[in-house]
Amino acid sequence: MRLGRLQRLGLVISVLWVLIITMISYREGALLGHGFAHTLYLECIHTTEQPISDADEDKCNNRATELYNIDTTNLLPGSIAAALIPLPFAWLLSYLVLLTGKWVMRGKRTEISN
Repeated sequence: MRLGRLQRLGLVISVLWVLIITMISYREGALLGHGFAHTLYLECIHTTEQPISDADEDKCNNRATELYNIDTTNLLPGSIAAALIPLPFAWLLSYLVLLTGKWVMRGKRTEISN
């Protein structure tokens, strides 16, 4: 099966979309997870008795690291899903736009020839 020019263009755009959106979504999710972990760490530090001991600081750091690891475990599958889910809708919408455009142009050619 041979693909037309617009179909090849659509495939290239789809691949670029998946790659770019996956990378952006993964990066943003990792930054958000880091922010949550940092907030938990600061809260833990401020709620412990001052002056803080090395053991308490290690405990707070371990809790924050554990949260970050749990928070980012399913980040890649979620990022890929965020990129793939809109694709069928985009293909359907573009197909409908092209079909409507062809229908309008066919009508104009008929009016001109009459």
